[in-house]
Amino acid sequence: MITLGYAISENWRTSWERIDLALATESDLLYKVLLGDFRFLDETADFSSKWGWVPIVNFAASLKQVADAIGHHHRSDELLSFTESDAFLQFVLRDNKVHVSASYAGGEISSTLDEFSSVVDSYVSDTHRRLIRDYSALSKNRSFDRLLGINASQA
Repeated sequence: MITLGYAISENWRTSWERIDLALATESDLLYKVLLGDFRFLDETADFSSKWGWVPIVNFAASLKQVADAIGHHHRSDELLSFTESDAFLQFVLRDNKVHVSASYAGGEISSTLDEFSSVVDSYVSDTHRRLIRDYSALSKNRSFDRLLGINASQA
């Protein structure tokens, strides 16, 4: 079973008060705010970041785009690249299974397409909910909702 999660870095957490997240632009959300690490692992491999600088909104939005491309558009090969780095995750759909590998770690994570899509959807929804809980100004930011694929009636 795939486990996804995130942690906001302490460095970012202690400096965020000077940023009005209600007014953060799409670019800010994708590259400059809510930086930290993500967890992405199963029993066989761990592709979690340990860098402290991954934009969590960007990671969630990109993971959702990958899941949509594979699941709904039937693309068989997708990359999730990290800004300011050569690191990437590769997702390959083969025989209704998603196989994930990382440029920065060994091993492979595999799951059925249905499980992968479900885990990603849950992760994105949970990330949206938790970030709004921890940073309430995000509830007023429609770019945040749009990036994570949440429409106003869901929020």
